[in-house]
Amino acid sequence: MTIVPLSRRHLLQLMAATALVPLAQVPAFAQDSGVRAVVLSDLHSAYERFPQLLAAVAAQVESGAGLILINGDVFELGNVVATRSAGSVDWAFLEKLAALAPMVINIGNHEPDFDNDLANFVAQAEEMGIFVVSTIVDSRSGAAYAPAEVMVSVGDRQVQIVGIATDAVSTYPKPTREMMTMPASLRTAPSCPCCRKVRCWSVVTITCGLSMKMPASPMCIPGHGRA
Repeated sequence: MTIVPLSRRHLLQLMAATALVPLAQVPAFAQDSGVRAVVLSDLHSAYERFPQLLAAVAAQVESGAGLILINGDVFELGNVVATRSAGSVDWAFLEKLAALAPMVINIGNHEPDFDNDLANFVAQAEEMGIFVVSTIVDSRSGAAYAPAEVMVSVGDRQVQIVGIATDAVSTYPKPTREMMTMPASLRTAPSCPCCRKVRCWSVVTITCGLSMKMPASPMCIPGHGRA
C-alpha cells in the first residue's frame, strides 16, 4: 500500500506533482494490493487552501488513489469565520471529499471545537457517508463514540483502519473532557488486538500524545508530525 501524505504543512506544495511513497515497510502479503490512500491531517480550518487541497486530492483519486484518511483536527476554534459559522465550510469540504472516495476520519482533539458533544460530530459525519474511528468513550453512556476500527472496501481489497485518539485529555475542550474517558487498556500494544490483525491491509491512525508502543505489522500514521 502506498500513501500520499497531505498535511497542512504541505499545502503550499499541493499543486506540484506528488510522489507516492511507502509509509513503512510493506508486509509481504500486501505488496501486490495496489491500494493507494491520500492521508490528510491537521487541516485546522485552513480555508484559504481548501480549493487547492480539494483539487489535489481529486487528482490523486483520478490517478488511482482509492481511499482518503483524515487523521484528526479538521476544525480550528482560532479561525473566526469557522467559529461564527460552526465549521460550515469545513463540513462542506468534508462532503466534497467524501464524494471522491471512501473516507475515514480519526477523531482529533479539535473535532469538538464548535460542538463539544462528539456524538454530534460522529452523527453528522456518518450522515455524509464518512467512516469515523476513535478510542474515545462517552462517559455518559459508557459506549464508544465510534468504533476503534472499520473495514473499508477499496476495489476488491479490504482495508482495516484503526483510529487511536490522543490520551492527552487536557488538550480537548473542557466541556468535552467532562463527557469522555480513555480506556487505559489502549495504552499498551498487547491490549489492542485490532492492531495485530494481518489478513488484510491494516492502517493505524494515531493523533498526537499517545504514549504506547505500536506493533510493526500495520502501517502507523501519526498526527501532528509525530513519529
